[in-house]
Parts: sequence; structure tokens; C-alpha cells
Amino acid sequence: MRRPSSPAGTAVVRGRVLASDTGRPLRARAITLSGPELGREGRSTSTSLDGRYEIADLPAGRYTIRVTPKRLPAAAVRPAPPARARETAPADSTSR
Repeated sequence: MRRPSSPAGTAVVRGRVLASDTGRPLRARAITLSGPELGREGRSTSTSLDGRYEIADLPAGRYTIRVTPKRLPAAAVRPAPPARARETAPADSTSR
């Protein structure tokens, strides 16, 4: 028996992300929604200045929400220079 497909655009997921220690809103957090109805890509958005987010036009279903800090653009991240062999030592040893 074939399962009826879920109608698109029938659900909205919205909320607010707050810091657990201070209760303050967390802005610019990446919100990723995943579930079988969304395929491999899922859906994503980010929190506003007051920590709120909304993802609309979703098919009815069960979803997993993941909240992560947004990353800096690649141009803003500078890789550390490579360490030379004589400059490194195991963390539990003492240097001379």
C-alpha cells in the first residue's frame, strides 16, 4: 500500500535560542532542520538579533533541529604557520 505524500507548505518550525547560563538571546546561530521529508540537504536559517528563527513551508513530519555557532568567512580565518620539528614537544614533557 502506498503512503500518501505529505502536503508541502503545511508546517512551520519557529523558536528562540537562549544561553543556558544567562538566558540571553543567542544571535547569528545556524539553525539546521533535518528529516526524511527534506532529503539530504535539509533546511537552514540563522537566528536574529533577539535569538528568534523560523523555517516555513515545510511538509508535515518529524524533524531534528541542530543549533551551531556560525563560522567566520574563510577569508577571515588565518591558518597557523606550520611548526618546525624542533619547536614542538609532547604536552607532558618539559622543554630544555
